[in-house]
Amino acid sequence: MGGLDLTVDGAVLEMRAHGVRNTKNGPDGARLFTLMENEHIQGILFDSRQADYQFTPLETLERARLVARMSRGRAVAHIVRKDQEDQIDNFLLIHREMGSECKAFRAYSEARAWLNAVISTGE
Repeated sequence: MGGLDLTVDGAVLEMRAHGVRNTKNGPDGARLFTLMENEHIQGILFDSRQADYQFTPLETLERARLVARMSRGRAVAHIVRKDQEDQIDNFLLIHREMGSECKAFRAYSEARAWLNAVISTGE
């Protein structure tokens, strides 16, 4: 069974998904909304490298829209494995459509450095 670990590090909400992620996991929205209501959260880091997503294309699209709505207006970094790169393109497009600056990475250090730079310059 999959899980989602949430931590706040400075102005960044870090989320690490692991294990099998599917509709049986239930929504994580309530926990995320509570943390994102905190106005000092300026950046969001999603680390999906340890997750195995098993969603239909429609479920994937709905999930991407939900996450993008919750992240609206914040800098968003996604850390993915090479085999997840095709899936992340749709997530990035939807994030941008909802007003977030976003980028995909393969390493935590690069993602965090980018988030810190975006947050510090306000761009």
